[in-house]
Amino acid sequence: MSGIPDTPRTAIGRMALGPDAQSRMLWEKSWRTFHGIYLNFIRACTIVRFRKYNWKPSDALIDETVANIFKVLMGKAAAYDTSKGRFHPYLRGIVWRIVWEQIKDKKHDNRVCYLENALKTPLEPPDAAATQLDAMCEAERACAIAALHAEILDAAKKRCSPRMAMIFHMRTVEEKSPEAIAAELAIPRATVDNEKYKFTQLLEKIADEPPFKDELAEVLG
Repeated sequence: MSGIPDTPRTAIGRMALGPDAQSRMLWEKSWRTFHGIYLNFIRACTIVRFRKYNWKPSDALIDETVANIFKVLMGKAAAYDTSKGRFHPYLRGIVWRIVWEQIKDKKHDNRVCYLENALKTPLEPPDAAATQLDAMCEAERACAIAALHAEILDAAKKRCSPRMAMIFHMRTVEEKSPEAIAAELAIPRATVDNEKYKFTQLLEKIADEPPFKDELAEVLG
């Protein structure tokens, strides 16, 4: 397949752009998109990883860890190489490394709450090979699926007309009736149905293309 559009994971390559005003605007827009799509997935992975080490993190510790993860991603994400693996395992690997570093730094901090059996788990860094094979829990899986759906939607919007994307949004997000949309946009009712159908077909087509096809298969198990 050729011409994969500018999805959030490729848009973050704009981090490497120069400091001019236009590049800065693109940089900020791409990171707002990235943050919105991946925040829940990263937060879920963070919580799960703390629990795998038998830690019960406070909300403040989770927020601090997630902030640190995004700081790392601002340097690493732009250099992501699709040939070295799929994106969600790549993200999880970064999350797990930062969580381990947080635990190592705070293991003597009395403000951190442990579970009763916290000391039974040896503090060792995550093994790289095991990281790729460790199964997702349901929380991670749900957030990963939501993130992939958001990526697919973002990719579809870049392949269709603004009107088609708008109609799909009005029907599915705003839950407006076809008649209301037709009146608002001054178009025939049949056009509303046709545009929504074509956008849905486009979503299915993109979901069946790399890299989304492989990643969906992975997270769906």
